[in-house]
Amino acid sequence: MSWEGGEFGGVTKILEKLAGLPEGVTHKIDTLDAQPGSATEPSIIVLVTGQLVIENNPPLQFCQTFHLRPQDGSYYVANDLFRLNVG
Repeated sequence: MSWEGGEFGGVTKILEKLAGLPEGVTHKIDTLDAQPGSATEPSIIVLVTGQLVIENNPPLQFCQTFHLRPQDGSYYVANDLFRLNVG
């Protein structure tokens, strides 16, 4: 995972980074769409739109797309794109 120029590899490092985010950050999901990601493997593409609320500040619109791929009877996030819609 990359976050504002920093790289965080592996489950432990990613979870540490996510756990270290400031409190008061809330994601409000407006839409969630999913579709098959491939005709040759059971992967899933997911698109989420919503609002990122940080404490009492005005909400920021966001869009996130990620690709789930199968592994050992479960799924993992193979690709993740997150964009704040500002401007």
